[in-house]
Amino acid sequence: MPLTLPALKYLNKVGNLIIDNPIAIPSMECILLCDDKYLLNRSLAANGFGHFLPKMGGTLAYPYILKKRIDLSGENSHLISDKQQEQVFSDISTHSEYFSQDFIKGSYEYATHILFKNQRIVHSMNIEYKFTTETPIKGKDKSIYTMICHCPYLDVFAPMLRKSCQALFFLYKAHRLREYLCTLCRMTISIAEPGAALVLEPNQVPQRGHRSLGNVDLLFP
Repeated sequence: MPLTLPALKYLNKVGNLIIDNPIAIPSMECILLCDDKYLLNRSLAANGFGHFLPKMGGTLAYPYILKKRIDLSGENSHLISDKQQEQVFSDISTHSEYFSQDFIKGSYEYATHILFKNQRIVHSMNIEYKFTTETPIKGKDKSIYTMICHCPYLDVFAPMLRKSCQALFFLYKAHRLREYLCTLCRMTISIAEPGAALVLEPNQVPQRGHRSLGNVDLLFP
């Protein structure tokens, strides 16, 4: 089971040696697409999911987030909360490796790990992260707890997977009566590293589970 992009790229190249592998290995095109947050946003919009995407670029209300297109664990993501911070990051804000996007506030964040095979979701696990602030950047800010919980949006994610990869990791936030997918994270065997932000309109928020996972980052490095 590959847990890094280099490992996944290697398995993609030697697919003839793992024909009987029950875990789907995405195509190289999919791997490269999901590794670029900006291109993934554009691809989702082009495939009819634009209404799920928070605004990218242009004039954005504070706070908004400045992201590096290819990044890991939000290392080069910056929350822009006022004009002064815009000036601080002005050098990279117009760089081709970065893009800006609406930021969704919320101290709870949810990660849905999905294995998609033969055009359907065959396995999934949803994890709740709780932060001490309403403006966390996952990876930079440590959660105070994690637990498994129910995800009511698998029927929303499935059509996206049919248009993209066979295995993704969706990361979203609950905000008022709407759900926001704020990033699709690192590509691994059943995790993809996008970074696209999606807006969902469900009838309910995810139900919280009861089993603590401890440090989930150890399970999904």
